[in-house]
Amino acid sequence: MMRKLLCLLLSIVLLGCSSPEVEHVNEASASSTPEKNVEMISLNPYSIDGAIALPGMASKGVEPSMSLNDITGVLDINVGRGFNIQLREESQTISNLKTEWTMDPVWTYKVIEETDHHILYSKRLPDGSMEQFHFMAVQGGDERKMVIRSSAMEEFEKVQALRMLESARSFTWINDLAQTK
Repeated sequence: MMRKLLCLLLSIVLLGCSSPEVEHVNEASASSTPEKNVEMISLNPYSIDGAIALPGMASKGVEPSMSLNDITGVLDINVGRGFNIQLREESQTISNLKTEWTMDPVWTYKVIEETDHHILYSKRLPDGSMEQFHFMAVQGGDERKMVIRSSAMEEFEKVQALRMLESARSFTWINDLAQTK
């Protein structure tokens, strides 16, 4: 009798400790909903007279990390895992940026989406063993242009590249904002 009671109590305790069922969201449905938790961040502390929308992940304990390379003029922005963009003011076009691909002896490139202001692409090893997704964007007018791209040294999934591209497309020059008011 005591043994049955002990087994019953043990069963109740084990059932009470089991974790609740978790609903998993797949990448496709996660990417179809626009990111609502974004924050417009001024880049003035890094000598860039502009602002960009970055994922607001403070609730998860993740703050944007930014570092400016004084030699190259590249501002590197990281927000958690899977978000690493680089910004640099330079007079470029998407067509000019694509010419970099012709000098790459390792990767083959495939355009997924292209406009006059941005390009989303994949790069793949010739044997098909690895595929990464990246983007390049040129924001601004005729006088000033900011080239924003995913970090070439990181590997990204398509949903991550799209998220970074959305952020890049939000970049605006602060002086341009002041002139439109």
